Amino acid sequence: SSGINAEWPLRPGGSHASVGEGEISDPILLEHNRGAGNPHYTGWTWRVSIANCGGYFLYKIPRLHPSYNYAGLVVDDDPSAVCKAGRYTVTDDRNRLVSSTAVTNSADNTLKLGWYRLTAGLGYMPENKFVGTQCSTYYHGHLRDPHPQDDEIQRNQVEFISTNRNSVVARRSAWVKKCDGFYLYRLRETPNHQYRYCEATEGCKNARTLTDNWRINSRRVLTGRYETSYFGNDGWVTFSQGLKRLPEAPPPKSVGGCTYNGYIDSHPSKEEGAVSRTMRFPGSTKEEQIQVQNCGDKYVYFLTRSIQNDYCYVADTDVCDAQHYTVITDERRLQYSFAYGTGHTRFNLDNQFNGWIRYKIGKGRLMEQPPALDGMCTTELQGWVNGEHPTPDEGVVKRELCWRYQQKDCYSKGEISIKNCGGFYVYGIATPPPNNQYGHCVAQKKEKSTDCDSALIPLL
Repeated sequence: SSGINAEWPLRPGGSHASVGEGEISDPILLEHNRGAGNPHYTGWTWRVSIANCGGYFLYKIPRLHPSYNYAGLVVDDDPSAVCKAGRYTVTDDRNRLVSSTAVTNSADNTLKLGWYRLTAGLGYMPENKFVGTQCSTYYHGHLRDPHPQDDEIQRNQVEFISTNRNSVVARRSAWVKKCDGFYLYRLRETPNHQYRYCEATEGCKNARTLTDNWRINSRRVLTGRYETSYFGNDGWVTFSQGLKRLPEAPPPKSVGGCTYNGYIDSHPSKEEGAVSRTMRFPGSTKEEQIQVQNCGDKYVYFLTRSIQNDYCYVADTDVCDAQHYTVITDERRLQYSFAYGTGHTRFNLDNQFNGWIRYKIGKGRLMEQPPALDGMCTTELQGWVNGEHPTPDEGVVKRELCWRYQQKDCYSKGEISIKNCGGFYVYGIATPPPNNQYGHCVAQKKEKSTDCDSALIPLL
């Protein structure tokens, strides 16, 4: 037996004596500092005497040093016995719920070592770790490893996450047992009154709706609204604007009320339940761990107000709708354009724009290969898409945007979002050019009557 009745279980290091063998001496193993699947044993200098009396065993146990106050001898037991009523404590404390955001002065620092069943929410501890006030405390406890799928008692660890940052500030060993329809946890007291073990919450039933009309990834609002002032309490939320879900590709910079707006790579299916996702912000290296759940008719997200100023949560939109993009007809962006100077004319075009755009010039799409010469597209640093354009079924995709300069095809890089709208493309400029030396290059049609004229290259 691994032993579960003490924080540091003690057990004999060999086999028990048989009847008539007399008294035998075995080393004692002290098991401690153990993570799931990683036992560590010490204590070979201690020994226990064992005698088999026919129907029972007798043990002569040495006295341990007082520093081992968490050590105790364990007795073999039927693992399923802990699932019986009376062997565990039921807790329906709603302060443990992930959705509970009002910080209280009570926590689990007075919890007695024992088996506990959680009944206030979904009945199990969360496995995902993310920032934000939850479980009515500053440091909330989540399981480090997945729950067991069989009937064996599993050793695990509880990691306590800080409210303000996604970092582990403390750990506690824990045992987890899968019973018939519920889980049990063997827990001990937390470091102090600011720590609590958490229970997962049903996000679909606890989400509030964000109704702000600026929470949309296609409007350039730049209101200076900050989540610290407008978001409200941390917790489960859903969107009422646009497509009512977070974008799955980088939104343009400086839309939706803030400079930096978040997106995730994908949403879960309904069967997956609540899952962890990484939220990224184009134009910034900041990342945020959030939780997402598919409710069938909506998506809900566990988000926090403690995000930095000038960072916002926005909803995705149907960017193929004409009200959500700007039409560009300036022919200086065309592949063979040198019409406004000697090929290095500076002008304020793409560095002044953010949002979704559609080109109604040339082939209506950006080039998929670098321009052949410096100065083409009437700019010094020429922007082209390093990759293929998407099909209509692919939705919004992100691609690398390269800037050609001085015969270097990818002198610098950025990100661009692209959507195939069936008969045209729209582009979301996730990383706007830094100054007016940069310009996007639109692929140019070649009409038979103008092939020679459109391909003229000025002699510099």
